[in-house]
Amino acid sequence: MKKLTCCLLYFITVLFFSCTHSNHEGKMMKTELKPDSGCAEINGVKLYYEIYGQGEPLLYLHGGISSGKDFREYIPDLSKKFQVITVDRRGHGRSFDNGEPYSYAAMGDEMNAFMDYMKIDSAYVMGWSDGGVVGFHLAGKYPERVRKLIAVGANYLVTGMTPGMIEWIETQMTAEGVAASIPGIKRDYLANNPQPENYASFISRSRDMWLREPYMEREDFINIGVPVLLVAGDKDDVTLEHMAEMYSLLENAQLCILPDTDHFVFAQRDETVLQVIYKFLNTKMEK
Repeated sequence: MKKLTCCLLYFITVLFFSCTHSNHEGKMMKTELKPDSGCAEINGVKLYYEIYGQGEPLLYLHGGISSGKDFREYIPDLSKKFQVITVDRRGHGRSFDNGEPYSYAAMGDEMNAFMDYMKIDSAYVMGWSDGGVVGFHLAGKYPERVRKLIAVGANYLVTGMTPGMIEWIETQMTAEGVAASIPGIKRDYLANNPQPENYASFISRSRDMWLREPYMEREDFINIGVPVLLVAGDKDDVTLEHMAEMYSLLENAQLCILPDTDHFVFAQRDETVLQVIYKFLNTKMEK
């Protein structure tokens, strides 16, 4: 029986006043942890990874044109209970690239190969945005690798995004446009990526992937059988209608829509998201 993770009125009211926003106000643990790090050579390309804590593996899949830094606020808490693994996908963050076109299916294969390299038989998987889409492919094609999947702000169709987001990708997502509207993307890429000269190609290939319909074939999406938690903000770049559609298509899914949040729900409702994650993974949040 599918369960809808509903935010009841009382629950919403309490969390609205108690949860942190992007400034975090000390609510989340800020301890800086030093990870074990390295590079995994996957299909001739070196992928940068970091490992925190011990326990059952929890694989983080970052968002588009970003890196494993997406989850830095969550690592101190989750690494108390899990071995948290972040990996920068090909061409992202501190990972190398080979210039080939990007595709979500290939990224799913890449993560499967990464798990082989790391000798991880199976893991809990948590992905944000593009990372959630990669998680869909990993869970669909390699279900034995994914114990449970948490997909935040992820969609399986281009048309699952809001018209405004699609228009921005079509008209503004160029190397110059991204540098102007989101300067931190270019700054971080040039500072950290081992091939900074690839910046324009990196943005162009990401744009092509974001506009390539579908992200995953409907039949393949429906056949995902592992437990999936879908999370989004009520003002997300992924429409509520699409979130409801994905929930209805998946056999073993839960859905959580968080109020007064957008695509960056991680930063805006961090403690709430943590509580939802812990409940889904059947563990308790430490005080």
